[in-house]
Amino acid sequence: MIEPLDSRKLLSLRILRLTLAPLSMSQAQEQLILGSFSLLFLPPTKLPYAMSKITRLHPAQRYSEVSVHNDTVYLTGQVAEDATQDIAGQTVQVLAAVDRLLREAGSDKTQILMAQIFLADMADFAGMNAAWDSWVARDSLPCRATVQARLAKPQWRIEVVITAATVRK
Repeated sequence: MIEPLDSRKLLSLRILRLTLAPLSMSQAQEQLILGSFSLLFLPPTKLPYAMSKITRLHPAQRYSEVSVHNDTVYLTGQVAEDATQDIAGQTVQVLAAVDRLLREAGSDKTQILMAQIFLADMADFAGMNAAWDSWVARDSLPCRATVQARLAKPQWRIEVVITAATVRK
């Protein structure tokens, strides 16, 4: 519940309204500006997401494997640990890492919002899709993009970046 405004805050809002009066704007535009201005008077704990905590898991030298903010999970690009495998083997490894990290962040593959897949060679598209199709939750298919890209190490065939929602309890 929003606390009532005291006389100082009401005066500030009246001054803002008088400032806006000469401008030609719709009532909706004026209400939007006044509503945004009134947020300035809310205590920080009442502001929606203003002071939301960012949780980072498995920080490395240049990045974290996982960041969680406002019930959204962001996974860094996942690559195979055993890069000697073919595309099917590397894809299975990558998707297992995705499962593990999502679980650790309070999510799972049914909550994936977007998957970005980078293939070193589009000739691997069918092999990657075969592994993906056997893994993905058929009733929760996420948005997905697949592109060819030169990956950081030539032995990597695939890299997958995931954005997911957390599981609400």
